[in-house]
Amino acid sequence: MLHKPYRPYGFDFLQCLPPHKKQKFHSETTPLSSQLSLGENMDEIETYYSLVSDLITRENFINEIKRRREKYGNLLTDEAIAYMIVDEMERNPGNRMKIGDLYDGIHATVEAKIYKINPIEIIEGKGKKHRILKVIIRDETGECQLILWNEEIDKLGQKLHEGGEVKIINGYVRENIYGLQISLGKWGLLIVD
Repeated sequence: MLHKPYRPYGFDFLQCLPPHKKQKFHSETTPLSSQLSLGENMDEIETYYSLVSDLITRENFINEIKRRREKYGNLLTDEAIAYMIVDEMERNPGNRMKIGDLYDGIHATVEAKIYKINPIEIIEGKGKKHRILKVIIRDETGECQLILWNEEIDKLGQKLHEGGEVKIINGYVRENIYGLQISLGKWGLLIVD
């Protein structure tokens, strides 16, 4: 069963910040351990927050943990609640799959090597022109296309290089006449090594 994307009140996107400013933001903020009273494994909560930090502010993440702790009568640990939030936002790293195991219509986390970067194509749909970049990625089980569109190309396209590694978190998988494709969709994230 798929969960609806989690959208807390006061939803905030940090996606528009360049990476160096995101890093500065994270280094200047108060650690979660000093803001939560329960839970002994604060490193785990920090790790969960890092998976969704581009979708939710630190303050909203903490407030949601506190709200749910009260809602469930302190029956769940802060770590369990943080995991639930990450899962509902479809950033659960537990959905990690190999390319050979992917199938149409799922969200998955995939780590692969870039095999080939095709030239940017211009396509027209619904009266608008769109840019599309098709990148062939491989792991030991198979290959598929990583699809980037318009702004994604602007943000990430120059970081990609053949032989480099990518991690797609919560990518949307579809199969069509071009074969198996994975894209970022609305909630996906691409990390380029």
